[in-house]
Amino acid sequence: MADQFTETVTTGWGKRIMNSFMGVLIGILLFFFSFVVLWKTEGRTNYAKIAGKAVALSTQSVDQNGQDQLVSATGPLETPDSVGDPEFIRPGSYIMLQRTVEMFAWRERSSSKSDKKMGGSETTTTTYTYEKEWTSNPENSAEFKKPEGHGNPGLNVAEKEFYAARANLGAYELDVQNMQLPDAPKLEIGQNDLSSNLTAGFKLAQGYLFKGTGTLSEPEVGDVRVSFGAIASGKKVTVFGKLIGGAIEPYLIKGDTKFYRALAGTRDEAIAQLKAEYKMTGWIGRIIGFLMMWIGMLMLLGPLHTVLDVLPFLGTASRFVVGLMTFPIALVLSLVTIIVSMIAHNIIVLMIVLALVIGGILFLLRKKKQPVAQAAAQ
Repeated sequence: MADQFTETVTTGWGKRIMNSFMGVLIGILLFFFSFVVLWKTEGRTNYAKIAGKAVALSTQSVDQNGQDQLVSATGPLETPDSVGDPEFIRPGSYIMLQRTVEMFAWRERSSSKSDKKMGGSETTTTTYTYEKEWTSNPENSAEFKKPEGHGNPGLNVAEKEFYAARANLGAYELDVQNMQLPDAPKLEIGQNDLSSNLTAGFKLAQGYLFKGTGTLSEPEVGDVRVSFGAIASGKKVTVFGKLIGGAIEPYLIKGDTKFYRALAGTRDEAIAQLKAEYKMTGWIGRIIGFLMMWIGMLMLLGPLHTVLDVLPFLGTASRFVVGLMTFPIALVLSLVTIIVSMIAHNIIVLMIVLALVIGGILFLLRKKKQPVAQAAAQ
Protein backbone atom coordinates (compact mmCIF):
# COMPACT_ATOMS: atom_id res chain seq x y z
CA MET A 1 0.00 0.00 0.00
CA ALA A 2 1.32 3.45 -0.92
CA ASP A 3 2.58 5.70 1.88
CA GLN A 4 0.10 8.59 1.71
CA PHE A 5 -1.27 11.48 3.73
CA THR A 6 -4.49 13.29 2.81
CA GLU A 7 -5.50 16.81 3.80
CA THR A 8 -8.86 18.46 3.14
CA VAL A 9 -9.29 22.25 3.21
CA THR A 10 -12.49 24.23 2.62
CA THR A 11 -12.23 27.83 1.38
CA GLY A 12 -15.16 30.17 1.65
CA TRP A 13 -16.62 32.10 -1.31
CA GLY A 14 -15.48 35.51 -0.03
CA LYS A 15 -11.89 34.41 0.49
CA ARG A 16 -11.85 32.76 -2.94
CA ILE A 17 -12.94 36.06 -4.52
CA MET A 18 -10.12 37.88 -2.73
CA ASN A 19 -7.63 35.24 -3.83
CA SER A 20 -8.84 35.54 -7.42
CA PHE A 21 -7.89 39.24 -7.45
CA MET A 22 -4.36 38.23 -6.46
CA GLY A 23 -4.52 35.87 -9.43
CA VAL A 24 -5.34 38.86 -11.65
CA LEU A 25 -2.00 40.46 -10.73
CA ILE A 26 -0.19 37.23 -11.55
CA GLY A 27 -2.14 37.00 -14.80
CA ILE A 28 -1.08 40.53 -15.81
CA LEU A 29 2.57 39.65 -15.17
CA LEU A 30 2.29 36.40 -17.12
CA PHE A 31 0.58 38.16 -20.03
CA PHE A 32 3.18 40.92 -20.40
CA PHE A 33 6.19 38.67 -19.73
CA SER A 34 4.96 36.30 -22.43
CA PHE A 35 5.82 38.98 -25.01
CA VAL A 36 9.32 39.24 -23.53
CA VAL A 37 9.78 35.47 -23.72
CA LEU A 38 8.58 35.31 -27.33
CA TRP A 39 10.70 38.31 -28.34
CA LYS A 40 13.87 36.95 -26.74
CA THR A 41 13.24 33.48 -28.17
CA GLU A 42 13.38 34.82 -31.72
CA GLY A 43 16.36 37.04 -30.89
CA ARG A 44 18.56 34.31 -29.43
CA THR A 45 21.93 33.57 -30.98
CA ASN A 46 21.94 31.03 -33.80
CA TYR A 47 25.28 29.33 -33.18
CA ALA A 48 24.82 27.08 -36.22
CA LYS A 49 24.92 30.12 -38.55
CA ILE A 50 27.93 31.55 -36.75
CA ALA A 51 29.74 28.20 -36.76
CA GLY A 52 29.14 27.87 -40.51
CA LYS A 53 31.25 31.01 -41.06
CA ALA A 54 34.21 29.75 -39.01
CA VAL A 55 37.55 29.37 -40.74
CA ALA A 56 38.39 25.66 -40.94
CA LEU A 57 41.92 25.00 -39.71
CA SER A 58 44.40 22.28 -40.45
CA THR A 59 45.51 20.58 -37.23
CA GLN A 60 48.98 19.61 -38.50
CA SER A 61 50.47 23.02 -37.73
CA VAL A 62 49.27 26.43 -36.57
CA ASP A 63 47.35 28.04 -39.45
CA GLN A 64 48.22 31.74 -39.59
CA ASN A 65 45.27 32.50 -41.89
CA GLY A 66 42.85 32.15 -39.02
CA GLN A 67 44.54 34.50 -36.56
CA ASP A 68 42.10 36.61 -34.48
CA GLN A 69 39.12 35.03 -36.25
CA LEU A 70 36.40 32.53 -35.40
CA VAL A 71 37.83 29.15 -36.34
CA SER A 72 36.99 25.46 -36.23
CA ALA A 73 39.33 22.51 -35.92
CA THR A 74 38.51 18.81 -36.07
CA GLY A 75 40.55 15.99 -34.61
CA PRO A 76 41.33 14.05 -31.43
CA LEU A 77 41.08 16.02 -28.19
CA GLU A 78 44.15 14.98 -26.21
CA THR A 79 46.02 15.70 -23.00
CA PRO A 80 49.49 14.78 -21.70
CA ASP A 81 48.14 14.95 -18.14
CA SER A 82 46.42 12.37 -15.96
CA VAL A 83 43.11 13.30 -14.37
CA GLY A 84 41.57 11.58 -11.36
CA ASP A 85 39.33 12.02 -8.34
CA PRO A 86 41.54 11.97 -5.23
CA GLU A 87 38.69 10.59 -3.11
CA PHE A 88 37.57 7.81 -5.46
CA ILE A 89 39.31 7.29 -8.84
CA ARG A 90 43.01 6.97 -9.60
CA PRO A 91 44.39 9.29 -12.31
CA GLY A 92 43.88 8.21 -15.90
CA SER A 93 44.02 9.55 -19.45
CA TYR A 94 40.91 11.74 -19.25
CA ILE A 95 40.10 15.21 -20.53
CA MET A 96 37.37 15.52 -17.92
CA LEU A 97 36.09 13.35 -15.08
CA GLN A 98 32.60 13.99 -13.70
CA ARG A 99 31.51 12.72 -10.29
CA THR A 100 27.77 12.12 -9.82
CA VAL A 101 26.47 11.54 -6.29
CA GLU A 102 23.05 10.11 -5.47
CA MET A 103 21.32 9.32 -2.19
CA PHE A 104 18.44 6.93 -1.61
CA ALA A 105 15.90 9.31 -0.15
CA TRP A 106 12.25 10.06 0.46
CA ARG A 107 10.44 12.25 -2.03
CA GLU A 108 7.08 13.95 -1.56
CA ARG A 109 4.61 14.31 -4.39
CA SER A 110 1.18 15.88 -4.16
CA SER A 111 -2.02 15.82 -6.19
CA SER A 112 -5.11 17.91 -5.53
CA LYS A 113 -8.76 17.60 -6.41
CA SER A 114 -11.18 20.48 -5.92
CA ASP A 115 -14.93 20.27 -5.50
CA LYS A 116 -17.00 23.47 -5.73
CA LYS A 117 -20.07 23.65 -3.53
CA MET A 118 -23.34 25.50 -3.88
CA GLY A 119 -22.84 28.99 -2.49
CA GLY A 120 -19.32 29.40 -3.89
CA SER A 121 -17.16 27.57 -1.33
CA GLU A 122 -14.56 25.08 -2.51
CA THR A 123 -13.25 21.92 -0.86
CA THR A 124 -9.74 20.90 -1.91
CA THR A 125 -8.45 17.43 -1.10
CA THR A 126 -4.69 17.09 -1.40
CA THR A 127 -3.01 13.69 -1.31
CA TYR A 128 0.68 13.61 -0.42
CA THR A 129 2.49 10.48 -1.56
CA TYR A 130 5.88 9.46 -0.13
CA GLU A 131 8.23 7.27 -2.15
CA LYS A 132 11.90 6.33 -1.95
CA GLU A 133 14.22 6.80 -4.91
CA TRP A 134 17.81 7.51 -5.91
CA THR A 135 18.28 11.26 -6.39
CA SER A 136 21.10 13.77 -6.77
CA ASN A 137 18.96 16.41 -5.03
CA PRO A 138 17.38 14.97 -1.89
CA GLU A 139 14.42 17.02 -0.68
CA ASN A 140 14.51 18.76 2.68
CA SER A 141 12.25 16.45 4.68
CA ALA A 142 11.64 19.17 7.29
CA GLU A 143 9.49 20.90 4.66
CA PHE A 144 7.35 17.80 4.00
CA LYS A 145 3.69 18.03 4.91
CA LYS A 146 4.23 14.95 7.07
CA PRO A 147 7.94 14.79 7.98
CA GLU A 148 7.41 12.09 10.63
CA GLY A 149 8.77 8.80 9.35
CA HIS A 150 10.09 10.42 6.16
CA GLY A 151 13.36 11.95 7.33
CA ASN A 152 16.20 12.48 4.85
CA PRO A 153 19.73 12.85 6.25
CA GLY A 154 22.12 15.40 4.78
CA LEU A 155 24.20 14.46 1.76
CA ASN A 156 27.83 14.98 2.73
CA VAL A 157 29.50 13.96 -0.54
CA ALA A 158 29.54 16.70 -3.21
CA GLU A 159 29.37 16.35 -6.98
CA LYS A 160 32.54 17.55 -8.69
CA GLU A 161 34.24 17.83 -12.06
CA PHE A 162 37.96 17.43 -12.69
CA TYR A 163 39.70 18.78 -15.81
CA ALA A 164 43.04 18.33 -17.50
CA ALA A 165 45.29 21.31 -16.89
CA ARG A 166 46.66 21.02 -20.43
CA ALA A 167 44.84 19.89 -23.57
CA ASN A 168 45.33 20.20 -27.28
CA LEU A 169 43.72 19.46 -30.60
CA GLY A 170 46.56 18.81 -33.01
CA ALA A 171 48.83 21.87 -32.98
CA TYR A 172 46.39 24.00 -30.98
CA GLU A 173 46.26 24.50 -27.23
CA LEU A 174 42.85 24.51 -25.52
CA ASP A 175 41.46 25.58 -22.17
CA VAL A 176 39.01 22.76 -21.49
CA GLN A 177 38.04 24.12 -18.06
CA ASN A 178 36.38 27.12 -19.73
CA MET A 179 35.06 25.23 -22.75
CA GLN A 180 31.63 23.67 -23.18
CA LEU A 181 32.44 20.00 -23.71
CA PRO A 182 30.33 17.12 -25.09
CA ASP A 183 28.34 15.00 -22.65
CA ALA A 184 30.58 12.62 -20.71
CA PRO A 185 29.74 8.91 -21.26
CA LYS A 186 29.44 6.76 -18.15
CA LEU A 187 32.78 5.40 -16.98
CA GLU A 188 32.76 1.69 -16.27
CA ILE A 189 34.96 1.40 -13.20
CA GLY A 190 36.71 -1.67 -11.85
CA GLN A 191 38.78 -2.45 -8.79
CA ASN A 192 41.95 -1.26 -10.52
CA ASP A 193 40.40 2.17 -11.12
CA LEU A 194 39.91 2.93 -7.42
CA SER A 195 42.03 5.54 -5.67
CA SER A 196 44.53 4.36 -3.06
CA ASN A 197 42.95 6.99 -0.79
CA LEU A 198 39.39 5.75 -1.33
CA THR A 199 36.99 7.54 1.02
CA ALA A 200 36.25 5.36 4.03
CA GLY A 201 33.11 3.22 3.88
CA PHE A 202 32.76 3.11 0.09
CA LYS A 203 33.02 -0.15 -1.83
CA LEU A 204 32.63 -1.13 -5.47
CA ALA A 205 29.24 -2.64 -6.32
CA GLN A 206 27.69 -3.11 -9.78
CA GLY A 207 29.63 -0.25 -11.36
CA TYR A 208 28.99 2.17 -8.49
CA LEU A 209 30.89 3.15 -5.36
CA PHE A 210 28.40 2.42 -2.60
CA LYS A 211 28.18 3.35 1.08
CA GLY A 212 25.31 2.60 3.43
CA THR A 213 23.50 0.27 5.77
CA GLY A 214 21.70 -1.55 2.99
CA THR A 215 22.88 -2.88 -0.36
CA LEU A 216 22.78 -1.43 -3.86
CA SER A 217 19.90 -3.76 -4.80
CA GLU A 218 18.07 -3.22 -1.48
CA PRO A 219 19.14 0.23 -0.26
CA GLU A 220 18.08 2.05 2.89
CA VAL A 221 17.27 5.75 3.21
CA GLY A 222 20.55 7.66 3.50
CA ASP A 223 22.60 5.19 1.44
CA VAL A 224 24.88 6.86 -1.12
CA ARG A 225 26.11 5.74 -4.53
CA VAL A 226 28.73 7.46 -6.66
CA SER A 227 29.17 7.08 -10.42
CA PHE A 228 31.42 8.75 -12.96
CA GLY A 229 31.29 10.11 -16.49
CA ALA A 230 34.49 10.68 -18.41
CA ILE A 231 35.72 12.14 -21.67
CA ALA A 232 38.71 10.05 -22.62
CA SER A 233 41.78 11.57 -24.21
CA GLY A 234 41.68 10.98 -27.96
CA LYS A 235 37.95 11.61 -28.47
CA LYS A 236 37.25 13.06 -31.93
CA VAL A 237 35.64 16.49 -31.68
CA THR A 238 35.20 19.74 -33.57
CA VAL A 239 36.21 22.83 -31.60
CA PHE A 240 34.94 26.37 -32.23
CA GLY A 241 36.70 29.43 -30.83
CA LYS A 242 39.04 32.31 -31.60
CA LEU A 243 42.59 31.59 -32.79
CA ILE A 244 45.18 33.62 -30.91
CA GLY A 245 48.75 32.57 -31.56
CA GLY A 246 48.86 28.80 -31.14
CA ALA A 247 45.78 28.58 -28.91
CA ILE A 248 42.06 28.44 -29.60
CA GLU A 249 40.37 30.64 -27.00
CA PRO A 250 36.79 31.86 -26.36
CA TYR A 251 35.24 33.81 -29.23
CA LEU A 252 33.00 36.69 -28.16
CA ILE A 253 29.86 37.35 -30.22
CA LYS A 254 28.93 41.05 -30.19
CA GLY A 255 31.45 41.50 -27.41
CA ASP A 256 29.58 39.64 -24.68
CA THR A 257 28.31 36.17 -25.68
CA LYS A 258 31.01 33.50 -25.42
CA PHE A 259 31.24 30.80 -28.08
CA TYR A 260 33.85 28.25 -27.05
CA ARG A 261 32.68 24.74 -27.59
CA ALA A 262 33.74 21.21 -28.46
CA LEU A 263 31.17 18.97 -30.13
CA ALA A 264 31.54 15.30 -30.96
CA GLY A 265 32.23 14.39 -34.60
CA THR A 266 33.09 16.24 -37.77
CA ARG A 267 32.48 19.92 -38.53
CA ASP A 268 29.29 19.10 -40.47
CA GLU A 269 28.01 16.90 -37.63
CA ALA A 270 28.80 19.63 -35.09
CA ILE A 271 26.93 22.29 -37.09
CA ALA A 272 23.99 19.91 -37.52
CA GLN A 273 23.86 19.46 -33.74
CA LEU A 274 23.93 23.23 -33.19
CA LYS A 275 21.11 23.63 -35.72
CA ALA A 276 19.01 20.97 -33.96
CA GLU A 277 19.57 22.67 -30.58
CA TYR A 278 18.54 26.03 -32.05
CA LYS A 279 15.30 24.60 -33.44
CA MET A 280 14.46 22.75 -30.23
CA THR A 281 15.02 25.77 -27.94
CA GLY A 282 13.00 27.89 -30.38
CA TRP A 283 9.94 25.66 -30.16
CA ILE A 284 10.27 25.34 -26.39
CA GLY A 285 10.41 29.14 -26.02
CA ARG A 286 7.42 29.67 -28.33
CA ILE A 287 5.29 27.12 -26.52
CA ILE A 288 6.21 28.56 -23.11
CA GLY A 289 5.47 32.10 -24.33
CA PHE A 290 2.08 31.08 -25.75
CA LEU A 291 1.09 29.20 -22.57
CA MET A 292 2.13 32.16 -20.40
CA MET A 293 -0.06 34.44 -22.52
CA TRP A 294 -3.08 32.11 -22.54
CA ILE A 295 -2.90 31.29 -18.82
CA GLY A 296 -2.41 34.98 -18.04
CA MET A 297 -5.56 35.86 -19.99
CA LEU A 298 -7.52 33.16 -18.16
CA MET A 299 -6.35 34.46 -14.79
CA LEU A 300 -7.43 37.99 -15.68
CA LEU A 301 -11.04 36.78 -15.65
CA GLY A 302 -10.62 34.72 -12.49
CA PRO A 303 -12.87 36.96 -10.33
CA LEU A 304 -15.74 36.54 -12.82
CA HIS A 305 -15.48 32.74 -12.64
CA THR A 306 -15.30 32.81 -8.85
CA VAL A 307 -18.41 35.02 -8.56
CA LEU A 308 -20.31 32.67 -10.88
CA ASP A 309 -19.18 29.71 -8.74
CA VAL A 310 -22.05 30.60 -6.39
CA LEU A 311 -23.80 28.19 -8.77
CA PRO A 312 -20.95 25.76 -9.61
CA PHE A 313 -22.21 24.86 -13.08
CA LEU A 314 -22.12 28.55 -14.08
CA GLY A 315 -18.48 28.89 -13.01
CA THR A 316 -17.53 25.72 -14.89
CA ALA A 317 -19.35 26.90 -18.02
CA SER A 318 -17.71 30.33 -17.87
CA ARG A 319 -14.24 28.80 -17.61
CA PHE A 320 -14.92 26.59 -20.61
CA VAL A 321 -16.28 29.44 -22.75
CA VAL A 322 -13.52 31.86 -21.78
CA GLY A 323 -10.91 29.17 -22.46
CA LEU A 324 -12.32 28.64 -25.97
CA MET A 325 -12.44 32.38 -26.64
CA THR A 326 -8.98 33.26 -25.31
CA PHE A 327 -7.14 30.34 -26.96
CA PRO A 328 -7.32 31.73 -30.53
CA ILE A 329 -6.66 35.28 -29.27
CA ALA A 330 -3.51 34.13 -27.46
CA LEU A 331 -2.49 32.08 -30.49
CA VAL A 332 -2.87 35.02 -32.91
CA LEU A 333 -1.07 37.44 -30.57
CA SER A 334 1.76 34.93 -30.14
CA LEU A 335 2.09 34.39 -33.89
CA VAL A 336 2.10 38.15 -34.55
CA THR A 337 4.74 38.69 -31.85
CA ILE A 338 6.87 35.86 -33.27
CA ILE A 339 6.65 37.23 -36.83
CA VAL A 340 7.41 40.80 -35.77
CA SER A 341 10.31 39.60 -33.64
CA MET A 342 11.68 37.48 -36.50
CA ILE A 343 11.59 40.52 -38.78
CA ALA A 344 13.09 42.88 -36.19
CA HIS A 345 15.98 40.52 -35.43
CA ASN A 346 16.85 39.97 -39.10
CA ILE A 347 18.33 43.20 -40.45
CA ILE A 348 17.96 42.21 -44.12
CA VAL A 349 14.29 41.24 -43.75
CA LEU A 350 13.71 44.37 -41.62
CA MET A 351 15.14 46.62 -44.36
CA ILE A 352 12.99 44.92 -47.00
CA VAL A 353 9.83 45.31 -44.89
CA LEU A 354 10.62 48.97 -44.14
CA ALA A 355 11.24 49.60 -47.86
CA LEU A 356 7.90 47.99 -48.73
CA VAL A 357 6.08 49.98 -46.05
CA ILE A 358 7.65 53.29 -47.14
CA GLY A 359 7.01 52.45 -50.79
CA GLY A 360 3.37 51.63 -49.99
CA ILE A 361 2.89 54.91 -48.12
CA LEU A 362 4.42 56.93 -50.97
CA PHE A 363 2.23 55.10 -53.47
CA LEU A 364 -0.94 55.85 -51.48
CA LEU A 365 0.03 59.51 -51.08
CA ARG A 366 0.63 59.81 -54.82
CA LYS A 367 -2.71 58.16 -55.59
CA LYS A 368 -4.41 60.55 -53.19
CA LYS A 369 -2.86 63.62 -54.85
CA GLN A 370 -3.90 62.62 -58.40
CA PRO A 371 -7.64 63.40 -58.04
CA VAL A 372 -6.80 66.73 -56.37
CA ALA A 373 -4.48 67.69 -59.23
CA GLN A 374 -7.06 66.64 -61.84
CA ALA A 375 -9.77 68.72 -60.10
CA ALA A 376 -7.49 71.77 -59.99
CA ALA A 377 -6.72 71.40 -63.71
CA GLN A 378 -10.43 71.43 -64.57
